[in-house]
Amino acid sequence: MEQVIDYIFRPKSSGQISKAKNFLGGQDGGTWNQVRELAMLKLLEKVATQEPGKDVIFNGPAFKKALDHYGKETLHAMFGKDLTKDLRKEMYNQNLNIYLK
Repeated sequence: MEQVIDYIFRPKSSGQISKAKNFLGGQDGGTWNQVRELAMLKLLEKVATQEPGKDVIFNGPAFKKALDHYGKETLHAMFGKDLTKDLRKEMYNQNLNIYLK
């Protein structure tokens, strides 16, 4: 399944994502939900780290860079507009927390 993610979840790949979504059962299909979860993990593994016994450390600037890297159209195709909006909102909150500390 990771190979599928690597193939379709890339910058400027909204067309490939839409084709894969249709092939795998659409927005609410079980297989498509697995693809979305793995894509989210791929996105987050670049911006969050956790050492055993410690809290997750979230890197706000790296999160912004990752979201910008994939682009709005690709994120919309993979996660939908609402979740993409929530991801952007969280990115701004994380960056704001960094500047206020």
